[in-house]
Amino acid sequence: MSIKSIVDEYGLLILDGGVGSEVERRGFDVKDNLWSAKALAEKPELLEQVHYDYFKAGADVGITATYQASLAGFTDSGYSEADAEKYIRKAVQIVKSARDRFYNELSDEEKARRPYPLVVGSLGPYAAYFADGSEYIGYNEKIDAEEIREFHRSRIEWLLDEGVDVLAIETTPALIEPIAVLDYLKENHPNVPVWVSFNSRSNDSLSDGSPIKDAAKAIDAYDQVVAIGVNCVEPRYVSSLIANIRSATDKLIVIYPNVGLHYDEKSVRWKWKHISKEEEERVKTFIERAKKWHEEGADLIGGCCNSRPSDIEYIASWARS
Repeated sequence: MSIKSIVDEYGLLILDGGVGSEVERRGFDVKDNLWSAKALAEKPELLEQVHYDYFKAGADVGITATYQASLAGFTDSGYSEADAEKYIRKAVQIVKSARDRFYNELSDEEKARRPYPLVVGSLGPYAAYFADGSEYIGYNEKIDAEEIREFHRSRIEWLLDEGVDVLAIETTPALIEPIAVLDYLKENHPNVPVWVSFNSRSNDSLSDGSPIKDAAKAIDAYDQVVAIGVNCVEPRYVSSLIANIRSATDKLIVIYPNVGLHYDEKSVRWKWKHISKEEEERVKTFIERAKKWHEEGADLIGGCCNSRPSDIEYIASWARS
């Protein structure tokens, strides 16, 4: 089923939650330029279990652990080009294995209540390659479209060759990036569905400060884009961002924020604003707002950094009631 047909039939497409933060919570060290992609080489069974747990919690989508996986990223970390291809392909295989294991355990009655889960290939931004938080603050230096296309090209080809259902251009801080990738896809893979999710640090703009309304309007021109939205943003900005995006497009809206963290540029880490009330803040700013975001127009909803399977389970509890 296509994303549009799933939303038409079920009212909402439920995404998974944070994968990198979840493997870290389970003991894997992601403090590396490869972040969660490091687990593709060192702990694939843990990644598969995390994907499985999200499907079991209610996710209709498994997003590959390729956010920070790229040919350049792997080779810079001492891997060969063959290794880079192997692990990026493996990311898709892991999600498919987790999905099939989960789906085969369902009863016919359970299968009737939810769509067959999709596998989405993550195209983390070029900024993620620098591992300096550029996706949250905008690029520190000028980049051009050809440079972006070349960075993404091999990962796109390997993900598509492994049979992902959708590509996700994620956490992008500037309009130049999705335009460059979409132009490549339009030329080489015009029938592949894509969603674009920007990053933002405000109610109405991208990370680089440009208006999100203008960005959404530009992306709306691409027929193969099925959804436009934001990810890894603070929950307090989401309602306004939904309104701004909706004013510029009739496409589906995809929302998967973090759980109430803000990006600290000095430490290059996500931090809680209220450390002493971490769990309380997480619940208040993410779980309880998800239904409201749907009512405001979000068609695809999940979580990003530090969201957990229990958060996705909560979304599924009201979405499938």
